[in-house]
Amino acid sequence: MISKKTLALFIAGSLTACSSDNSINSNETPSTADRNPEIWPVVESSVAADQEIEAQIDALIASMPLEYKVAQMVQGEIRHVTPEDVRKYRLGSVLNGGGSFPNQDRAASVADWVALADSLYDASVSEGLDFQPIPIIWGTDAVHGHNNVRGATLFPHNIGLGAARNPQLIYEIGRATAEQVTATAIDWTFAPTVAVSMDYRWGRAYESYGQDPALVHDYSASVVYGLQGGRNDEVFSRSTQVVSTVKHFLGDGGTTRGVDQGDTAISEQELFDIHAQGYVGGLNAGAQTVMASFNSWNGEKLHGHQYLLTDVLKDRMGFDGFVVGDWNGHGQLPGCTVERCAQAINAGVDMIMVPEDWEAFLLNTVEDVRNGDISEARIDDAVRRILRVKFRAGVMSSVKPSERENVGDVALIDNPRHREIAQRAARESQVLLKNDGVLPLSGEERVVILGNGAEDISRQLGGWSITWQGTETTAEDFPNVTSIAEAISNILEANGGTVVSADTFDGNAASADVAVVIFGEPPYAEFNGDRTHVVYSELDQESLALLSSLKEQGIPVVSVFLSGRPMWTNPEINRSNAFVASWLPGSMGQGVAELLFADSGYDYSGQLPGEWPLAPNFDRVIEMGRAGSYANGAILDDVMLDENYQIDDGNQASLDLFKGKVGDEFQMVMSSAAESTLVNDKVVSAFGMTVAASDYRVQEDARTLSFASAGQSVDFVANSPLNLVDWRRDDAVIRFAMQSSDTSALALTVNSQHLTNSVNLSNVPSGDWVEVSMPLYCLIPDAHALSSVQAIGFAADGAAQVTIAAMEITLSNDGTDVTCGNGWAGTATGDLIWNED
Repeated sequence: MISKKTLALFIAGSLTACSSDNSINSNETPSTADRNPEIWPVVESSVAADQEIEAQIDALIASMPLEYKVAQMVQGEIRHVTPEDVRKYRLGSVLNGGGSFPNQDRAASVADWVALADSLYDASVSEGLDFQPIPIIWGTDAVHGHNNVRGATLFPHNIGLGAARNPQLIYEIGRATAEQVTATAIDWTFAPTVAVSMDYRWGRAYESYGQDPALVHDYSASVVYGLQGGRNDEVFSRSTQVVSTVKHFLGDGGTTRGVDQGDTAISEQELFDIHAQGYVGGLNAGAQTVMASFNSWNGEKLHGHQYLLTDVLKDRMGFDGFVVGDWNGHGQLPGCTVERCAQAINAGVDMIMVPEDWEAFLLNTVEDVRNGDISEARIDDAVRRILRVKFRAGVMSSVKPSERENVGDVALIDNPRHREIAQRAARESQVLLKNDGVLPLSGEERVVILGNGAEDISRQLGGWSITWQGTETTAEDFPNVTSIAEAISNILEANGGTVVSADTFDGNAASADVAVVIFGEPPYAEFNGDRTHVVYSELDQESLALLSSLKEQGIPVVSVFLSGRPMWTNPEINRSNAFVASWLPGSMGQGVAELLFADSGYDYSGQLPGEWPLAPNFDRVIEMGRAGSYANGAILDDVMLDENYQIDDGNQASLDLFKGKVGDEFQMVMSSAAESTLVNDKVVSAFGMTVAASDYRVQEDARTLSFASAGQSVDFVANSPLNLVDWRRDDAVIRFAMQSSDTSALALTVNSQHLTNSVNLSNVPSGDWVEVSMPLYCLIPDAHALSSVQAIGFAADGAAQVTIAAMEITLSNDGTDVTCGNGWAGTATGDLIWNED
């Protein structure tokens, strides 16, 4: 259990984050009883049916044993699949997840990627079968360039591209990305994301092109044509074309409160009008795969949604490619586990993405077919769709990857043409919110470059940049990236200006003519980016203090704001003479820098891709589509914006301690005796203990806690003491999922200013995942102690290991009668009830 001294150290000076319950979505769940498939259009795909291909598929399926048909439907991850596995089972596909590389070497060369592709291909087509061998297909998340490969040109994330409003640019980015991907012998990218982000608290908002469904429709078509061909050339006619994926089907951008993987509670007409337009555009352009989404529509998970996946997408719209699941998404369906889920296949998922437990899933699915839980006709349909895409894309007729044209060509990973596209994309995405005349700069000024984004390239690139989260990277990971600060310095030096060293800058107006402050969000991906509000200063007080100091000294300030979403930045804007929304601009900082200077010849043209909040709860906004420029003036007049705000937590239904990331109100701390350290990386080892990221439902949504001896703990320490008195009155429970081979030494602990307590977890079953649901009064029986809770965590009475996930305090609504002495309630099914209301 964490010591009082350590608690004091971690609590001192911290801020408490608040949450907001306001949402664009209604709290009332629309009825799905009256479904209307007629509102969905019939797809007129640019990829035509080919009867010769269909005949080949007929013959191949007729010759395949059931086991090998099911194997085509299974996609494992390269960390957990070997060439020998592929040879034995003849798996249909592999993927590399974010932050996964050949030999798990992030510095892997293009040759290393090709060598792994060769070994997997050779295994998939090796002799010993009674039917035609089927080459494996490799998928990757190349979502803003080939972002897993060191040295690749990285383009702005989608939120910035939405500000550019240029479909031709998107087409060019698609073509360039396809060239990068094919250089590493990969056939398939999980792009584009065609979500319409309706709540910017969502952690994946930057993967959305914005809030305009018509723009998303057009962009989807453009990027699919760029990746696959079919607009100015024949589809899959070039060696530098790859299979595309429109994702995530459907409604991932519309969840209540912007909760990732949450519930999109809207009518079918709204679902189509707002969230389906990217699929209409992309499928008409010929997209060959669709990825099922983690989210629910009106309470029903999309991985098990037969109406949308089969009745609408396949039968009504006529999509004849295949549906691929997302990372273990099938395991979230009621009655399913990661290792078994007939429901997802029956609903219409054709290829199951099961990164680690692929072997068990394959064997269990074969058993499900033999038991009659899945029909062999459904298996044949899924395999037909997968083979159809492999034939169309040339996978079935291809030679060994290293022998293909352009494969291994390092020049396709980063070259002047790609960099020019990336620089143009960055330039066209910039939005000039404010300018009192300080811009453009002449280039002859004395300029000091400051801010948390000045030297931190990861803030410029965002998530999905070498690693999944975009964190734990160094400059060595991005050898071809030009930071915004470096680009500004180059322009100043070329024009006779002076770069004032940030190290020697004394904050005095006599030291610099202007300060360029580059600051913004740290990188994140998926649920790790979920926020309970969009008030930037609540996340970063240091930048606001810096801007205030510069303003007090009378130094003109140009703010370059890096973010994956529009955020409430009134205080920061008020302290800036110019303020640019730069989004996540990618490799080419030059595209941001050149707009700041007069002699570049460029003007701002970027338009807001969605509403920009002038009030934290979006009560007042700058409308989507507004643009600022030197020619026509900035969007905002030079007036003081209201800095008063209050984030109302409304009817807060849960308090997250850990949901794939540490809750906003907490820090994760590991302790042993009198020593403690923050847990702020995927793997942290200290005092003989280790905390490491692992998988429960989705990628890295769990943490494995390894204790070496008694007296050690891992705690979620509140930024400031929490008042949970109202939660006691509402009969709240503390709920989490856990898995341990031996629970005898484990305990759940609490520290309050008025109480320390623990509940032994030895009665929790060992082995399988278990949902633990404990009334809060079991852990904190003293009501007075609820007013000042400082930490909740896990302690060990000896060597022990436990993996935890989905930990929250939530209002009890299941009426479970739990005896405090047992310390748990639930079953080992893994059917965790996520709080998404």
